[in-house]
Amino acid sequence: MFTTRTSEIFSYIKENPDLSLLVAKTMHVEQLLIQNLERDNIIYLSLRNIVVVEEHRRTGLFTDILIALEETNRPILIDDIKNKHLFPFLEKRKYSYYEYFKNNEKIQCMIKKVWLYNIEQLS
Repeated sequence: MFTTRTSEIFSYIKENPDLSLLVAKTMHVEQLLIQNLERDNIIYLSLRNIVVVEEHRRTGLFTDILIALEETNRPILIDDIKNKHLFPFLEKRKYSYYEYFKNNEKIQCMIKKVWLYNIEQLS
């Protein structure tokens, strides 16, 4: 799904908890990519890219998107974190550090596993 309206980001996530792809470019978000990503045999709902428009930073938009993702009750992966301030913020929300290598580069991430969802996937 592709959207150009910020409100549709939230409604799409909430109405489609099994979503596999969401791309957005809105007046608040320059770029957004959410997609399924498999790591260690777990399929994560992964926030792969987000760039919030400068004047809308520090307004809670990122937190609101994160809450919407968490409400899906799926494992979440925040992929390739460039903003080092996000690590302590995500740790407070019970995310764990995770890394993998891509093209000989260490990719730093944070994950939040949802054990019930993983058990259901296996059956």
